[in-house]
Amino acid sequence: MVEDVRHYESLLQVWHYHVVDDAIQNGGYHQAFHWAKVLHGNGDNAGTKLLADCYRYGYGVRRDRERARELYRQAADNGNDEARKILEKW
Repeated sequence: MVEDVRHYESLLQVWHYHVVDDAIQNGGYHQAFHWAKVLHGNGDNAGTKLLADCYRYGYGVRRDRERARELYRQAADNGNDEARKILEKW
C-alpha cells in the first residue's frame, strides 16, 4: 500500500514537471508558476529550481532576481546540479 502511494506521488510529480514545461513552451506562464509553486511547496527540489526559473525570467510572476537566486541556492544546497551550475555563472 505505501509503495503504491509513493509510486502514485512519483507519477504525479512527473506529470507536474511536464505541465510546467509545456506551459512555458506554450506561453502559459501563470500556469507554469502555479505548478512550480505546488512542487516547491511539496518539498520537491526540482520544483524549487523550476520556481527559481519563473522568478528569474518572469514566467507568471514579476521578475525578481534576488528571489530567484535564493531559490537556486536552496535547490543547489539540496543537491540540484542545474541550480548549482546557474549559481556558478551568476
